[in-house]
This record gives sequence, C-alpha cells and structure tokens, in this order.
Amino acid sequence: MYTNADCYLNKINELKLLLTTLTVKPHVIAITEVKYKNNKSFCVSELSLDGYDLYCNDFKKNSRGILIYVDRCLFSSLVNIESKFSENLFIRLNYDIIIGSIYRSPSSEDGNDDELCNLINYISDEYPHFLLVGDFNFSDIEWGNWTAVHNNPSSLKFLHIIG
Repeated sequence: MYTNADCYLNKINELKLLLTTLTVKPHVIAITEVKYKNNKSFCVSELSLDGYDLYCNDFKKNSRGILIYVDRCLFSSLVNIESKFSENLFIRLNYDIIIGSIYRSPSSEDGNDDELCNLINYISDEYPHFLLVGDFNFSDIEWGNWTAVHNNPSSLKFLHIIG
C-alpha cells in the first residue's frame, strides 16, 4: 500500500482505523510527505503501528519525510544506498526483494532530477527484484500515455529511465 499523506500525523488514526477493518492487512505500507510543511517537530515513536516494523528516512529539516511499515511476519532490513538524492528510503524483504519509496519535490531542480535518475539506474543495475513507489511530482508528464507535455528535459530523462 502506498500513499502521499501530506502530513501523516494528522492521518495516522485514519490508517489505524482502516487496518482494523481490513480482512487482509497489507504486508508493506509506504508513506511520503510524513512531516508537517512547517517542520513542526514530533517524535518518531508517535508513528508506530502495532504488528509492523517502522523504517524512516532521516527527517532532516528540509525533507518532507518518508516511512515504510513492514509486517513483522516478514524478514526486513534497511538498505543504505549512498545518493545525493536524499528523499528516498529502501528496505529489503526476505533477502531478495527491494522496496523503495521516493519523494521528489515539485520544485526539484535539474541537478536533483539527475541524481534521482542516477539513483534509479543504480537500483535497477544492482537489484534484479525491486519495486519503486512514491510521489515523483513531474507535473508535465501525461502518465496515461507516458509523454512529457512540454518536452521538459528532466521529465523526458525520467521517462526514459523508468520506461
């Protein structure tokens, strides 16, 4: 399960309620934009969910925050990947599946977009079994037909990398 929460602390109780109503609970839940836009502080312990291990990126002052919950019935571990694109989080499931979550700001600059593409290239080269989710915020991409409306070079490069 993936969502962009745009301030998860306001919505965590909704997720907890949803989980109590599901017959089959998700094994993995990825959430982007965890933090408040004004960087209001909070404790990571406030984000815990019963039955899930919690992984989160470094909630730096300028990041919006990413977290991934993994059902405790699965073996999981954090995968540290060196990248200049900082809004990412990767975990390994059962020794061979990599799940990554990305948050790209709508105001991302070309250099940051290049680092995102470098990160995706690295993941696809190093890990044969991976799933990438997230909020990529390429406003000019027509996702229905995989084209960039304004032929933005960053959007075109991104489409080429993931296509």
